[in-house]
Amino acid sequence: MMNRFLTILWFIQFVIVFGDNIYVLRPKPNVINIRTGHFVPENWTWGNVDGTNYLTKVTNQNIPISCGSCWAHAVVNMISDRLKILRINKATVDPDELDDIHLSPQFLLNCGDPYMLGCDGGNVINAILLIWNMGFIPFEECLPYHGCSQNHNHIECKDRDWTCKPIN
Repeated sequence: MMNRFLTILWFIQFVIVFGDNIYVLRPKPNVINIRTGHFVPENWTWGNVDGTNYLTKVTNQNIPISCGSCWAHAVVNMISDRLKILRINKATVDPDELDDIHLSPQFLLNCGDPYMLGCDGGNVINAILLIWNMGFIPFEECLPYHGCSQNHNHIECKDRDWTCKPIN
């Protein structure tokens, strides 16, 4: 019984299932895909896949003012990056000619209530569910990031309504 437990523990600790692929972590930093038998490279980034950058811009939660909205930036950047990957893979033009899609983290700050706390923190899963349930998220050009939310006491945030309304 103890042997079976240790085997299961080893499996949980060293095996990663991602989509249809199963990866085994080796004692070294090498990872091998047990379906293909190929090693996964030690260094890899979506920022340079055969010379193509699949990443969108990196955003900063503290510009223009400090706001604890890393969760909102993480979600919109993750979705934007995945949209770019899909668009490049389906594109009939040069990837450099495609404009990046930038989604609005401010939307999540305005509309995340009561599941998220605006500039006081949030939850990535709830943010994704909010977008799914709303059925949309605006572009950043339509709803720029201000680093403000209903519960944020910064002086620059006082003169505007940060609730979830079409105008916001």
